[in-house]
Amino acid sequence: MANGVIPRSVYHRTAYRYHYSMDADHEGRIGSTVAGDRGNLSGRYLVGFLCRRNSTGCPN
Repeated sequence: MANGVIPRSVYHRTAYRYHYSMDADHEGRIGSTVAGDRGNLSGRYLVGFLCRRNSTGCPN
C-alpha cells in the first residue's frame, strides 16, 4: 500500500498478519489481512497506517 493511494484490492505476500487503519493511533481501523490472503476491498479508504500484528504498538 502506497502512502496517499486509495487501494481497491489487497494481495498479501508475507508470513504475517497486517492491520490497516485511517490514523496512526489506530482510530478508524479499516481491517486486517492474513498471510497469503488477497481480495477486493468493499469501500474506498485512504490508508494512513499499516502495522504488523504483534509488533510493538500494533493492536492484536
